Amino acid sequence: MRLKLKPLLNTAAAVLIIMLNISVCSAWQNPDEIPPDESFHLLVSPTLSLYYGSANEYVFNYGHKISELNWDVKPLICAGVNAAAYVDKFSLTGSYSQAFNRSTGSMRDYDWDDSGTLTNYSKHDQTQGGCLFLDIAGGYSLVISDIFKMGLKIGYRYSHLVFFAENGYLRYKSNNWVQEPAYGYGVIYQQKYSIPYTGYILSATLPWFEIHSDFNYSFIGACSCKDSHLKTAVDYYDSMKYIQYFSAGLYISRSLLQNLKISGGADIQYIPLTKGDTYSVDTTSGNRSLTTRNTAGIMLRTVDVQIRLTAVL
Repeated sequence: MRLKLKPLLNTAAAVLIIMLNISVCSAWQNPDEIPPDESFHLLVSPTLSLYYGSANEYVFNYGHKISELNWDVKPLICAGVNAAAYVDKFSLTGSYSQAFNRSTGSMRDYDWDDSGTLTNYSKHDQTQGGCLFLDIAGGYSLVISDIFKMGLKIGYRYSHLVFFAENGYLRYKSNNWVQEPAYGYGVIYQQKYSIPYTGYILSATLPWFEIHSDFNYSFIGACSCKDSHLKTAVDYYDSMKYIQYFSAGLYISRSLLQNLKISGGADIQYIPLTKGDTYSVDTTSGNRSLTTRNTAGIMLRTVDVQIRLTAVL
């Protein structure tokens, strides 16, 4: 069951190197074909990004929180590609990235009784299983001045987080909080986000560099989760609707050649605590429980630091 991430790491590195070579070659071979004011142009950007934050999982009973699992995103190292097509004032952009590192920190599990008293705590090593991120958006921009541009966009974001908890230790109040070792894989947790959103873009072109900022928001996102408890042979399925999504980004870019730029920056993403429904399946017998309302919850907070090499094709 262990992940064979070394081949994935090698593949991601090879793809990134090839894409960087293609970008540099394209810029050198056609340095004068596309003037700055061309009505159509295509941008391709190999990216390397570092996600840092946390994904939280909750269980509620009659409105009281009785369980919380904190999954580290410390960090996710991702390789990917961004692409953008511009026709006059219209744009179509897309991005894809996938994590290739193994360790992402630790998972901490807390349980309480109905009175709010902590009954047990555990901490486990955490790894990831191919987390990926996909985004596509269309936009329309207006020139405010020789320096500033602004625009509006609508988009769709899909994220799939996969985490494994293994080894570590457990502590129970009933056993005077004595630390007990845990061995092997205990939990596999997945979050799948599907988020349509709207946003605005503001950019400034200065003599030596460009600044690009954006803000995105949604209140109609959805999330489905699967929490597989391997040692007790039970899978829990959660679904959340009408998720709020906030994202803000700031990037600075500088031209290296006429058709080649390098840029760096960060995106902050936040999904506040959202409750949803859950049911469980006994993986041994196949028996399914009834669905209970507002008994599951999620929250996500991440910072995505990126570096891009952009070629104008």
